[in-house]
Amino acid sequence: MEPAFQGIDVTYKSEAQKADNKDIRDLLFSLVPQARAQMKSMAKSFRGRNEEETCRNIFDYIISEKKPSVDNAAHIAESEFDPMFCKESIRAEWTRRYPVFAWRAGWLYQQLLKLMCFKVISGLSESFVVVDSDTIFLRDVPFVPGKYYFCKTKEYHPPYLPPIRALLGVVETIGFSCVTHHSIFNSRFLQAMIGEIEARHRLPLVEAILRHLDFSEPSCFSEWDLYANYMILRHPKVTRRRQLRWADIKEQPSSVQLAAYAKKYDFVSCHAYLRSD
Repeated sequence: MEPAFQGIDVTYKSEAQKADNKDIRDLLFSLVPQARAQMKSMAKSFRGRNEEETCRNIFDYIISEKKPSVDNAAHIAESEFDPMFCKESIRAEWTRRYPVFAWRAGWLYQQLLKLMCFKVISGLSESFVVVDSDTIFLRDVPFVPGKYYFCKTKEYHPPYLPPIRALLGVVETIGFSCVTHHSIFNSRFLQAMIGEIEARHRLPLVEAILRHLDFSEPSCFSEWDLYANYMILRHPKVTRRRQLRWADIKEQPSSVQLAAYAKKYDFVSCHAYLRSD
């Protein structure tokens, strides 16, 4: 039995166009089978072994040293990564190699957390989106499991390139940066990338990365660009360029400012190094 629609004869366009509620209803009905099929397909990527695990796959995870006061989010303590690597060991290596910039150890550490989080978070879906905590999405941005979306950015930092070439064993990189402070990752592709790097260098991933960094350069590595180069060079058929619009801003925005930014941008990032607070 079809659902009842009120105001079926109300015209929403001009008299000349003759488009009414029935046109809208017919269009929606025609799209329902395809929409249901897509929903069923996408739902498979979130399904866990039980209801609780399925919910955890859908809700957010926050990785931090201390548990934040954020509703509907599961906290992952940084200490859970200690068996693989820790901030103190990275700081010690930077101190040994170039002590002037050892304070940057935390910046490098948070990049490694992103690359390795799928090994720590139990029940994480195969495809998942990682977002820096200072990045705020202003519009709905869809992601399809199994696909890798990237943007070409202005943040092309030459010191990022030598480690990427060495780790992936390539002469030429993709020729642009994909640093947008968020990314969709896939644990299967991440594991393949890590396996390739570890086999090539005969070292665990973190040790291989540390071996190839120039510690005299305070910004010497990009997790976003490493994964982007791997995906675009090794798995081009699942990559999609999607040029979002965003801005790096100098303040923690108010709700009024966010509403204004939303008229122009898909997201904004309010990096600590740009802020005066």
